[in-house]
Amino acid sequence: LKYSIPGIMSMNVFGINFVGSDICGFIGDTNDNLCQKWTILGAFYPFARNHNAIYQKDQEPYRFSDEIQANMRRALRWRYALLRYFYTEMYVNSIEGGTFWKPLFFEFPDDPATYNNIERNIMIGPSLKFSPMIDEVDAATQPFIFPKGVWCDIVNMK
Repeated sequence: LKYSIPGIMSMNVFGINFVGSDICGFIGDTNDNLCQKWTILGAFYPFARNHNAIYQKDQEPYRFSDEIQANMRRALRWRYALLRYFYTEMYVNSIEGGTFWKPLFFEFPDDPATYNNIERNIMIGPSLKFSPMIDEVDAATQPFIFPKGVWCDIVNMK
């Protein structure tokens, strides 16, 4: 889960924007918490798919509890709500070059704080900041960074 973030960012720097990793992992069995967090993160990948090896534990969303399914469904609805933005930014990058999924410091290079905790502070295109919960800790302890500017919480509409 955590290693997928710098991997996707690296591919974007190399000019390959449409990449992702196998949501919930490919080799080895997943668990409920890991697959839930990975599905939420993966919903914001440039390329998203839940995929695993043969003879591994099934990991389709319907195989999990109602609560986990609801969280996965919410994440996938966000993906579909943002598809026009994703497609537009991918198109612009295909014509002009650039990165789609990138570290926060690509958009805010003058803020030294943006060079820290790169995997928790992702820019999707120039306008959308995504901060995934990737550890087994409370949200209050996650080091999310918001550089100076106007930020809108699109999840809570604030």
